[in-house]
Amino acid sequence: MGWRWTGRTNNDQEYLCLVGSLTLVSLLALPRLWLFQLRIARQLRRSDGLLGYALYWNLGSKTLWILSAWQSETDLSRFIYANPHGNAMVALRPLIEKSQFIRRTVYGSQLPISWKLVESWIHPL
Repeated sequence: MGWRWTGRTNNDQEYLCLVGSLTLVSLLALPRLWLFQLRIARQLRRSDGLLGYALYWNLGSKTLWILSAWQSETDLSRFIYANPHGNAMVALRPLIEKSQFIRRTVYGSQLPISWKLVESWIHPL
């Protein structure tokens, strides 16, 4: 899914960007993760401080990539621990083989973040 804007930005202001990946133990876990992802997408759209987000599924590697930009760490933390995301972290733990999360500060002029830039954060030269 491409970038979905949910808020306005200022080109010269810094914002928090979160990149995450969740790798499933098996594709059999995909329906459960998909169901939570749909619920969490609704939560995202209602979250204060969210500027935008994108998701990318790589079924070959059983991985869901998540990208979001936030006004502040406080806004992001509020989202992470609120439900349904909070429940999902507990319920999906046995289905996740590996997870990785990276926080970066970006300027509004850099939004939306490209997946190519995300790749450079994960695999720097």
